[in-house]
Amino acid sequence: MVQRVASHSLGDILGLEGGHYKIIVENSELILGGDIILKLDEIPLTNEDNLIKSWYNLQSLKSGDYLNITILRRGKIIEIHKMIP
Repeated sequence: MVQRVASHSLGDILGLEGGHYKIIVENSELILGGDIILKLDEIPLTNEDNLIKSWYNLQSLKSGDYLNITILRRGKIIEIHKMIP
């Protein structure tokens, strides 16, 4: 779940959207309503192993590489295909 997107970050380049609704859960603030990342380069983010694989894939990206990402935004599944600058 995307809570915030920093300017000029990879999330910003990909067009990800952060949340708008603040809630408090067990004394921790969460921001809801943002994109939910479902897949990174066809790796479904459904378990810890896949999350780790995706993290390593992101770390290995170089300028000119392409990243495919599947997100859930406002009830619709969206595919994003962008080149890393």
